[in-house]
Amino acid sequence: MHPTKYGGDSFNAHTKGRFSGIEADPPREMYYAGTTPECALWEVTLRDVAPSGNPVVSIDAALYSEFQIARVQLKRDTPVLDLRPPNIRNLSEVRERWNEWQRLSVASEREYPRTHEVAAELLAAAPQAEGLMWHSRQCGQDTTIVMSVPKGAHEPSSLG
Repeated sequence: MHPTKYGGDSFNAHTKGRFSGIEADPPREMYYAGTTPECALWEVTLRDVAPSGNPVVSIDAALYSEFQIARVQLKRDTPVLDLRPPNIRNLSEVRERWNEWQRLSVASEREYPRTHEVAAELLAAAPQAEGLMWHSRQCGQDTTIVMSVPKGAHEPSSLG
């Protein structure tokens, strides 16, 4: 999902979404995606909508009238850090870190600054990584992916 004023393959240099690379050194432009259209819709535009006692949630369609969904295909293998179990164990031997990363993958927007710090730490520890992925907060086993412009690159090179 993306605002129509931007292309479907545009990275965002100012995003402050979950696990944004805005705190990385240097800051990274990011691109949020989901493995299904539903995941993309929920994680990119409706990420903090939660039913409050009523299973039906009303959404003002006018808020999203200037959005489109894009199908993206990678042009090359792109290394990402997998925060989903059991793969999360490959990133650290420290169980407390796994627990924090899992908690942050479903945390509310007020905890996004901490997710930015964690993304910066992970990207610094694995400089070859061009993104992170985790189980969707909103769509169960679907996967949310945040890609970054490769460190030192001027143009995103993996999207087409």
